[in-house]
Amino acid sequence: MKTYLKQISCYFLFCFFLPVITFGQTISLKGQVIDFFSETEIQGVFIGFYKDNKLIKYDQTDLNGNFELVISEKIDWIEFSFIGYVSLRITDLDFSQNWECFSVNIPLFVSPFGLIGWIRPPTRKQKNEIREKREFIINGVDFNCRNNYSVLIKFKEIQHKQFQYISFEELMKCSDCDEDKENN
Repeated sequence: MKTYLKQISCYFLFCFFLPVITFGQTISLKGQVIDFFSETEIQGVFIGFYKDNKLIKYDQTDLNGNFELVISEKIDWIEFSFIGYVSLRITDLDFSQNWECFSVNIPLFVSPFGLIGWIRPPTRKQKNEIREKREFIINGVDFNCRNNYSVLIKFKEIQHKQFQYISFEELMKCSDCDEDKENN
């Protein structure tokens, strides 16, 4: 009976500490969410962490649009969303190493999709502006990073939900951590 209890307790300890043993890497992500065109910060942006298409954790930006996140469990994507803006997903997160210093601006675009509350019917000029903004987003947006590197933010629609996305690897190229290290 005692050996059976020892086996169960060893099994329990092994199962309890297995996630800590197999997954010890973290990503520290900090930065600011900005409006792409006006370059002003956006406060209260929802930041969701998704795994297996389910929201597992969330946060939001502060009054200046700043955020600081520590991700210690493997997730599928991070989504930045705010009312009236196209959501942005960061996909393909790389947990193969620790990312202790990763700071970047996250651009959001005012959404030209869906209903727009016009007081009067939109003019031809307004309709053309909306059409141009849609094409701009759908074709993919070149985002110039802080360190003069450009990355492509792509567009996708799944089940009538429009969002933009960028891989973690591409977004890493926008990080200003090298500049931070040089300044210290």
